Amino acid sequence: GMAETDAISMSNLWPQPYGVSVRKGTQKHVTGLPSSVDTLAQWVSATNTAKLYAWAGANFYDVTSSGVVGAALVTALTNSVWQTTMMGNTAGNFLICLNGADDGIFVSPAGVVGRIEGGNGVNKWDSIDPALCIQPLVHMGRLWVVEKGTTRGWYFPTGAVEGVSLSFDFGPLFGRGGELQMLGTWTMDDGNGAEDHLVAVSSRGDIVTYAGTDPSDDTTWSMVGQYYAGAPVSGRRGL
Repeated sequence: GMAETDAISMSNLWPQPYGVSVRKGTQKHVTGLPSSVDTLAQWVSATNTAKLYAWAGANFYDVTSSGVVGAALVTALTNSVWQTTMMGNTAGNFLICLNGADDGIFVSPAGVVGRIEGGNGVNKWDSIDPALCIQPLVHMGRLWVVEKGTTRGWYFPTGAVEGVSLSFDFGPLFGRGGELQMLGTWTMDDGNGAEDHLVAVSSRGDIVTYAGTDPSDDTTWSMVGQYYAGAPVSGRRGL
């Protein structure tokens, strides 16, 4: 005699405003990894070919196909917490991965995995040691990276993923000290249409925003905001 809108118990049913839905389940995609996965990243080519990668323990794996995982693509890494970004240029689409302790990992436009090393040449950064960089970001067509343990961000020429980069020090604006923890892009409409601002967040909660396209040109690059939000959570993924 109970009303049809009531229930004593609901097993794997989730209440909705006008009924119930079946609770979504899970399915194992890849097995055989040595430990929990701390980072997942996807590479997608210009022709929409996609690959999925995972960091588990001290290793880097291709986990695109379901089933038992194959051999690690990169081993003996310092940690499994990596920050990643995709960036495309005339050569194709790259996946760029950094953890602040090891040489970077990249996936080329052909889907080949390689390492980003310091020095001068192909797939090398000759201004900053990639092992010191902990977070990448694509902003206004430029690759930016955060240098671990400093207040500096480094930016490459428009469209470049290798070669020479220049530093930009946010430290003079971090009145509470700390390091540069994260960089991000904030799209907002200030009354003149949508604009992309670069956001720099310190480990103590200072936030500064910049507008412009070229940090080396004072006529096109300027600070447009300064805020305090309290210290962010640990790590580089709290933006």
